[in-house]
Amino acid sequence: MSELHAFILSLPFIREFSLEEAAALHRHIEAVTCEQEEYIVRRGEHSDACYFVYNGAIEIVSKDLIGLDTVVATLDRGRIFGDITLHRDTVRRTSARACKDASLLMINHASFGRIVSEAPSFYNQLIEFSLERQKTTYLRLASIFARLPEETLESLARRAAYLHFPDNWVVTREGVFGDHFYMVVTGTLRATRNGRPLETFQKGDFFGECSLILNQEEPFTVESTTNCEVLTISKRDFQAILQQQNLLPNQFEEIVRIRYADIMRSHPRAVLNTEMPEIESGKKRYHIGVLLAGLIGFAALAYASLGLGLNELLIPAIAVGSFVGPVAFVAYLHARSILTNRPFLLATMFAATAAGGIPIAYWLEELTSGLMDKSPYLNSALTALIEEPAKLIFVFWLLRLRRNRFLMDGIVYGAACGMGFAAFENILYGLNHLHDPGQALNVILFRALFAPFGHGTWTAIAAYGLWQLYVHNQKVVCALCVSLALALHALWDLQVLPSRSYLLQMLLIGALGLYSLQKIVRQGLRDERQSIIALNPELLNRGEEPVTYIDCSECSSTIPFGSHYCPRCGRAVHARENVSF
Repeated sequence: MSELHAFILSLPFIREFSLEEAAALHRHIEAVTCEQEEYIVRRGEHSDACYFVYNGAIEIVSKDLIGLDTVVATLDRGRIFGDITLHRDTVRRTSARACKDASLLMINHASFGRIVSEAPSFYNQLIEFSLERQKTTYLRLASIFARLPEETLESLARRAAYLHFPDNWVVTREGVFGDHFYMVVTGTLRATRNGRPLETFQKGDFFGECSLILNQEEPFTVESTTNCEVLTISKRDFQAILQQQNLLPNQFEEIVRIRYADIMRSHPRAVLNTEMPEIESGKKRYHIGVLLAGLIGFAALAYASLGLGLNELLIPAIAVGSFVGPVAFVAYLHARSILTNRPFLLATMFAATAAGGIPIAYWLEELTSGLMDKSPYLNSALTALIEEPAKLIFVFWLLRLRRNRFLMDGIVYGAACGMGFAAFENILYGLNHLHDPGQALNVILFRALFAPFGHGTWTAIAAYGLWQLYVHNQKVVCALCVSLALALHALWDLQVLPSRSYLLQMLLIGALGLYSLQKIVRQGLRDERQSIIALNPELLNRGEEPVTYIDCSECSSTIPFGSHYCPRCGRAVHARENVSF
């Protein structure tokens, strides 16, 4: 009993413990031994006891929000586990396994009920310690602070406080300076601005950082929609932890960029020293399949139309041939983007530009036909000046969407607008040659193969310039990109070289356009990587394992597996299954 008394007094959370209480505890405690790698308890099991490490070492393991096994802590002599289940619930949220042979002291639930009255001082101190430990576990598994060193995390947990809010409780109010940082533990909260709903916060999400980082009024009101529990950190403690850690400031800066884009528009992003050049290497490149399937379908329809005399299949052949090149090109750029958006929006931009841009362009070309007929140079210049703005109408609208915050968004959707225009223009060219089916199909095949050199590339370059103007107010870059797109378009339509060399001219112009597009795509990928790494520095430790991807449950963006926060919407990423703590 005296040995037990000395051991309990050595526990870090015990301030007082009498011999009388030691005698009472001695009657209810049991000795347990376990071998290396043996599991003492497993996550999800019914809880029936808590354990003190007497000798050896125990590893506590659980799953974080995205379902990855995470070592919460390594416990040596004098540490305790399983204590939270004594008073909070009956299901274990973590597993415990021996790092090496270990001796443990166990208190089961039945005995614990009697300890409440027989050793009240020990009981109260254990409960107080358990609540602090629960905060540490939450911070390790479901917070932006999860990658902090264990000692730092425990210190932060001691300074954090639980708050409980009933349904419809206003936590922060728009236009008021805040003095706390909030992390959601349970329940949901709704953010609104001027009465309009913005987003919903749930386990793993946080808010309140605007006042603490930017020293500005809260940009939205946060109100509980259910009974909820949050952890709060004071402004002083929050700013102190940012100053102590190297990566946290980058993470919070990226969150601020996502939520407060208007405020951060003129603020340059800090350049990270480390990049992940192969982060997109695991994505499926489905554009080749799209291209091959389209060409095979076109060839089959063309053969049936010409070879078998099935004239009714001529128009379907023209339609398939018109779409195959543009669709494959857009699919290629969509796959290159790491944080891909919803394909539905791509298809909408593709179709909307065809439905709206082509009529506008053809109407303007009719109005200026008198000028176009005067000179081939004027003809090509006016065609470019009319068609490029007609394709960019929907890009202007796209850039106003809050969710499209990345350079690759502008590039991919610019290409989609350009290729939608090209696909339907191809159909019109084919229909104009219906009197000669062979010529019609030759025209369609030629335009399909040369599609990557034309409209999609030019509009993607111009869209990049517009994105730089809208996001960074880069007027010179915008002017240069739009001018380059117009020049490439005009030169494509202008036959400078003799007829025999005209194909070479098109190849040279097309190569210049693709080279320019490749340069801005590389910049776009760097922009995405920078955001992903700033927000999820844990990805730097992924090693050589292949990259896989998951969808963000909030905005449906494709993000690298292992990311705990989505770089597009800033929300915590959750595993498909419900992960509890």
